Amino acid sequence: MITGTTAEQGAPVGIVYADITLTNPYLKKSVAVRVMVDTGATHMIVTADIARELGFDLEETSTYSLTVADTRRVRVPRIQPVEIRFQDRTFLTEAAVLGDECLMGVVPLEAMDLVVVELIPRDDGRFEERKPPAVLTSFHITVLDVYGSLLYAGARTLQARLPAPGDARSPVVVLRLRRRTSLGSTFVKVVADYADQLVDSGGRLYLSGLDPTLTEQLRRTGHVDGPVRAFEATPVVGESTQAAYLDAEAWLVKARGGRS
Repeated sequence: MITGTTAEQGAPVGIVYADITLTNPYLKKSVAVRVMVDTGATHMIVTADIARELGFDLEETSTYSLTVADTRRVRVPRIQPVEIRFQDRTFLTEAAVLGDECLMGVVPLEAMDLVVVELIPRDDGRFEERKPPAVLTSFHITVLDVYGSLLYAGARTLQARLPAPGDARSPVVVLRLRRRTSLGSTFVKVVADYADQLVDSGGRLYLSGLDPTLTEQLRRTGHVDGPVRAFEATPVVGESTQAAYLDAEAWLVKARGGRS
């Protein structure tokens, strides 16, 4: 995420700035902003002037309580939705209106650091990475891998970047989650909602590379072996994803047969 940012001339060492674009998606108003990247902050913070340029009426917006650097709690205006764009990545969020400098905290940083790729099976049994489709294809298996945090806002970013079922019939998605040992309640809800969308289209969702503790966590929600099929990780990288893919292929044969 720090790639492409610069240190301001004369600024103390360690302070990093980034050039981003903020957009009010309702009014289609955008503003180019240089923000300080502050991993000690949590949220996105903008100045009152930037909020007004985006078309927000600060007299009409809601407020919430925010802890500032000296540990005081202050009530500040909250504007939403605000789209943050950094290079080729975006995140839809809210922003606090405070101070005389725009800050980008850890939540939008983590969310924009999330990347979804499609894994295309090769003849040699390996997978090739490509940009994922925006919409799924009928009777087709789409294998997805995710880079970046899936906690907090990252899960919502994943939700926005998952291919839509659209009008596809019996679409199947395999979502690879290897090496993840913790997934929050937001992720569980995102997965459950996406699985329901696929089921409504006659499809299925597979999760591969799962740590056994995550399988148990999902099982307690009632989704594993229901709308979500889980394949636990093995010592062989890619083996559980391949197993999920083969299971999905067999299921699609039956699904096609039922429609013939």
